[in-house]
Amino acid sequence: MLKSEKWIYDNYEVADFKGGLTILKNVYPKEWHNIKLALRYFRLLRSEVMVGGKNKSLITKRIEKPFLAKGWVEVKARTYYKTEVGTGLNTKKEKIIDTTVKNGTTHKIDLYKNKVGIEVEWNSKDGVFSRDLEAFRLLNDMDAIHVGVIITRSSNLQTLFNTLTVGKKYGASTTHMNKVTERIKSSVTGCPIVVFGITDTLFR
Repeated sequence: MLKSEKWIYDNYEVADFKGGLTILKNVYPKEWHNIKLALRYFRLLRSEVMVGGKNKSLITKRIEKPFLAKGWVEVKARTYYKTEVGTGLNTKKEKIIDTTVKNGTTHKIDLYKNKVGIEVEWNSKDGVFSRDLEAFRLLNDMDAIHVGVIITRSSNLQTLFNTLTVGKKYGASTTHMNKVTERIKSSVTGCPIVVFGITDTLFR
């Protein structure tokens, strides 16, 4: 194991599903390098843990900052379904009699680059994990994303939060490692996924 990868494992919980990490390393090495640098750069600051955020928290913004500097962008993917009815389909005598287009759903991805999608879930309601996994599944089925990455917090951080008297703000029904791994294991997604959980070794 490379020294840079060992550092990640020493400071983050890492969960790998459907070979996501292998695909990142071998098919998308540049994107994997960006991820490693961003995770290495990040520190969990006491001042930011203690304050709240109505939209994106300061913590989420700092996680995203090195990705944005490397050309990752927030994207939306719009899906729609087209059905054609006709005779002689897929032949030279094909004749389309009727066409129906059904609008689908628009899916937002926090960070995207070269078919790798990243969702940053620091302290949202845990239901957003279901939304993230469904977006990864649909986009993977359509060959728009080959690997989905989720950056969240280790469930063990709750002990630290309780010590800091902000435990109620980071409750069991918010986004953390145990919640997302439970959902992935019970989901039907075929998308390779890697989850990184921030641990207390990064707390400053």
